[in-house]
Amino acid sequence: MDKQFGFLEVCAQKLNSSHCGDDLFTNMVGEGKPVLLAECCGELLKIGKDCYLGIAQIILSSYEYINIASKAIPKSKQTWNDCIHVIENWNSGGDFDRY
Repeated sequence: MDKQFGFLEVCAQKLNSSHCGDDLFTNMVGEGKPVLLAECCGELLKIGKDCYLGIAQIILSSYEYINIASKAIPKSKQTWNDCIHVIENWNSGGDFDRY
């Protein structure tokens, strides 16, 4: 089995086991400003950037989403960066539940 495929398969399992997977996906493909819960951002950061962005690229290269990939891929990167800020605020004692 291809090493990259194996890595992404494990990533998909991690994302699917997270109850935040649907929220993260909605933030990536939905319109408007995303709502990011600190809990979901914490899970996303545990999954890891390469894992999250790798899965995002695969999903967005599928026929169903190819027409929105040019917007959704940068949005997925922005979600990652926003989550870093959410967690930094949360860890510094800010009572931010949402970003």
